[in-house]
Amino acid sequence: MSGYIEDILWKHNGNKVVVFDGSQNRDYGRYKHRIILDWHTGELTISGLTDADSGSYLLEGVMNGKLQDSHHDIKVIENMDRTLLCSADLQPLTQFIWRSPGRSESPGPKLFIPGGENQESVYTCVVKNPVSEKTAEFNLKDCNTEKGMST
Repeated sequence: MSGYIEDILWKHNGNKVVVFDGSQNRDYGRYKHRIILDWHTGELTISGLTDADSGSYLLEGVMNGKLQDSHHDIKVIENMDRTLLCSADLQPLTQFIWRSPGRSESPGPKLFIPGGENQESVYTCVVKNPVSEKTAEFNLKDCNTEKGMST
């Protein structure tokens, strides 16, 4: 929607989410304290999404005295566990170490990442032997869960 928005109503599957009356907004039900509404654009941001937030959203806004609407179908995808795999040519005495955010270290070529982990997290794989050491960084946000990813 473009132009000055006088009133805003967001609904989820027919139920009120938030109403803006031109001076303040009121959020409803399970959306209380979970939303941010941009009064100028009508954009709605919902935090702490769950599968129950999936469905049909309707934005009704009054601009310049005219009612306008916008429909949005949303599917929330739950966090998934991941396993990172670090691989290298195996030589005698090869060691693998994963460095996690906060610099904690885990031995071995595989690292389990729980689904709720921060998507901005960066992990470092260290492969070393008595002669050399190599590292590779992996950004969790780049993780593709449909294909195997290795470093």
